[in-house]
Amino acid sequence: MKLGIVTPQIWSKSFEELMECVKKRDLVLEVVLPPSKKLMECSLFDLVDRVTDFTDLKVVAMRVPEILFKDRWISDVFEKVLMAADELGCRYLVSKPPRKDSGNTVFSDELTDLLLNYKKTICWDNCFTEKRFLHSFDAAKRFIGRFVGVPFGLSYTFSRVNDVSVNEILEHSGYIKLIHVQNIDLSGRPIPIFRPEGVLNIYDLLANLVKGGYNGVIMLEYPRQHMNSYVDDLIRAKQYIIRILEKKP
Repeated sequence: MKLGIVTPQIWSKSFEELMECVKKRDLVLEVVLPPSKKLMECSLFDLVDRVTDFTDLKVVAMRVPEILFKDRWISDVFEKVLMAADELGCRYLVSKPPRKDSGNTVFSDELTDLLLNYKKTICWDNCFTEKRFLHSFDAAKRFIGRFVGVPFGLSYTFSRVNDVSVNEILEHSGYIKLIHVQNIDLSGRPIPIFRPEGVLNIYDLLANLVKGGYNGVIMLEYPRQHMNSYVDDLIRAKQYIIRILEKKP
């Protein structure tokens, strides 16, 4: 099991500051790309250098704008993102599922062929609503099951947890490439995972995932004002996972 963090948008000052804080740490990254206008303007080398100039940590995922899957004209930009992912050694692209009015780009042979050629996987966030083409977990599984070579997967976000949802994740772990962990307080505001006023029981979540044999990536995802808690929370989570593994028969 690998632990990592979701960064701020890579052209922000916050990204530079966070990369300085996590330098030399044992973690992986999901980097957030800029909006589509900036992606259109920048070069492949701009994208890659913006990340490598500030960190040498392993990048396992890139969060990409939803608009990349809306219009045909965006295909050149999408290939630029795939090439940047290749340069960074990154396997996964994370995005919200497109809305139903986004056209058929997401189903196009061109997009699927590009993913297969570059050996990349798009991981759709589990923000399932009737307005999106993936409106439920079952719909997502049916869509992913249509493709050979698995160019599509899921990125599942926990902000509250119970045994049923964890068991469902473990049962369908072949579809789920990344797990994101967020915490919220009773008013719905995002907070760090170990804060006692949060609704997420991080200890139960980690214990159930470890005991269930989950061997993927877990990403902590905090809002900017709480990113100074990333390092301490990662250390604490890692220590807890080690203790569970030591007790595991």
